[in-house]
Amino acid sequence: MDGMRLPYAFHWHGTMAANGVCKIKLPCPATLVQVDATATTAAVGTVTVGLSDNADAYLKAFTFGASNVPTTADRGDFDGDLTGANTAECPHIAKDTVLYIVVAHNSMINADLAFTFLEG
Repeated sequence: MDGMRLPYAFHWHGTMAANGVCKIKLPCPATLVQVDATATTAAVGTVTVGLSDNADAYLKAFTFGASNVPTTADRGDFDGDLTGANTAECPHIAKDTVLYIVVAHNSMINADLAFTFLEG
C-alpha cells in the first residue's frame, strides 16, 4: 500500500493458452481509478472486471495494449453494469467485495495487468 493507493499487479508468463482468472478481495472500501493492460505481442486479448455473478460489472471487454504499449482504463472508461449511466465516475467498491477479473487470452504473450485503487 502506498499512502492511500492500493496497487495490484498480475502477470501471465509466456503464451496464454487459456483465459486467465484473478480475484481480489478488497481490504477496505476503495475506488477503482485505473486499470493498465499490456502484452508483448501484437495478438491481444481483453479483460473484464466484475463480480462472480456479473463478470463485467465494472469494466466490459477492455482491450490490452499490444507490443509493450499499455492501454489504460480510467475515469470515463468504466462502463460496467454497476457503474450506471454516469461513466465519468470511477466505481466505488465496498470492503470485502471480491472482484472477479477475466482475461480472454487470444494467445497473448507475457500479459500484464495493473490495478490502482484509492482507499476509502
